[in-house]
Amino acid sequence: MDQKSLEQLMSKLLGNKLDAVLKTLDNLQSKMDKIDKLEESINFLSKEYDDFIPKIKSLEEENSRLADENVCLKAEIQNTANSLKIMKQELNNAEQYSRRDCIEIKGIPIQRNEVCNEVVKTVGDLIGVDIKDQDISVSHRLAAKTNSNAC
Repeated sequence: MDQKSLEQLMSKLLGNKLDAVLKTLDNLQSKMDKIDKLEESINFLSKEYDDFIPKIKSLEEENSRLADENVCLKAEIQNTANSLKIMKQELNNAEQYSRRDCIEIKGIPIQRNEVCNEVVKTVGDLIGVDIKDQDISVSHRLAAKTNSNAC
């Protein structure tokens, strides 16, 4: 084998080996590019995560504050409801007390210059009840009802 053919053979062998090495380097470069992109994505996600932590803490604090406020408002509503119930009962008691000696007599025709106390005593006599002036605190005619459906 001469020098020239030996060189060609070596060149061919080295060329094949070099092609394989270059192909491997291309694959490595492609994988390095993918790793760089993954690293970039991880860095981005890490920054986003770091940004979310204070936001989550803030929302948790606000949620806790709103839950506390909700408890206070529920207690206040319950107190108000209890007060309202008591006031309604007190109003009912006051209305009942104010009407304790009230009586309404219907169907008695109006007389000119009538004295209502005398009308009450006359009605008492007719039903067999003796009524004295001191038994009557107030007597008066009620206003006539108006028909709200009239045109």
